[in-house]
Amino acid sequence: MDKEEFVNQIKKMETCAPEGSMSLARTYYIPATQPPWLDTGIDLEAGDQISTFCDGRIYLSEELDLWFHPEFQVWHRIGEDGEIARGARPTNTVTAESRGRLFICVPSRTRVSSWRSMNSSA
Repeated sequence: MDKEEFVNQIKKMETCAPEGSMSLARTYYIPATQPPWLDTGIDLEAGDQISTFCDGRIYLSEELDLWFHPEFQVWHRIGEDGEIARGARPTNTVTAESRGRLFICVPSRTRVSSWRSMNSSA
């Protein structure tokens, strides 16, 4: 799935969400040159839920076509010093345990086509 197709699929899902169930939705393209932590600009309160949707490839070697799915290399934390975590599936939902800004990270030398964050108040 290319980036545009991924975004279109997510937009379809947004239109089907029950009214009031989603307060914010954003899409991020994270290239290999992205500095360690991306400030999403999303401020969370304790109890807010975040759903993530990952698609793309993380290359160990493009020349050898060695890659794996991005969910294992898309990390997040809430707050500057928050606990670092990642999901184990292409889609994940987590509940913020404390107030803070949402940051996401893809370790250097990797590529991800898209990452989606949906914030819904608990």
